[in-house]
Amino acid sequence: MRFTRSKSLATTAAMLLGFGLAGAGTATAAHATTYTCNNTTGQTTIYYGNDHGWNNWNGSTSPGNPINFYQSLTANNSQWCAIPVGQVRDGQNGEIWPFTNGSGLNTRYNGDTVFQFEWAPNQIYCADQGAFRAALVVGPVELQSCVINGSASNQYFVQSGSDYLAPVGANNAEYAYLGTAYLPVLVGDGSAGSDSNGQPIYMADADQLQWNCPNC
Repeated sequence: MRFTRSKSLATTAAMLLGFGLAGAGTATAAHATTYTCNNTTGQTTIYYGNDHGWNNWNGSTSPGNPINFYQSLTANNSQWCAIPVGQVRDGQNGEIWPFTNGSGLNTRYNGDTVFQFEWAPNQIYCADQGAFRAALVVGPVELQSCVINGSASNQYFVQSGSDYLAPVGANNAEYAYLGTAYLPVLVGDGSAGSDSNGQPIYMADADQLQWNCPNC
């Protein structure tokens, strides 16, 4: 099952604290701190294939804890809250967001939903892109404290119409490094090339995967 846009778009307005007008992808959004996520409302898994899910490895909340593949959709550490924080904007009402202007990605994903993924067992922690290395065009998704107010581009993921996930911060970093438009960095199994238990969830320009998120 793909990400369900109808629910995401209906809830987006309630989640937004505001957008600023920007010409370089600098508009800010933040989700409401009162968002409810539990095993009946908003809680979900993010997985590839039948059951290869994102898992906060060993349930650790240490900064930079790896988010790895784990073949279970019921494991506690594999539960997430998909928070819609807005839609990609390609100039509507003067708004260009969340990708850097000039990268072409706001045009590519115009109208698609932007998500922030909280770890459901402790929702002050989120999936984060800060370990991405632009020079190598690869990096693992890791756990970090959620950015609640202001710009959180390193924690924003855009769901494409084909169910790929485009990490905003990683793509912005790659564009800044190259200084030119680039094919998108997407989430997959990256340089490891494996979705076996314990293998990292990677961001890269190859080995990209299509993801399921039943309750998004």
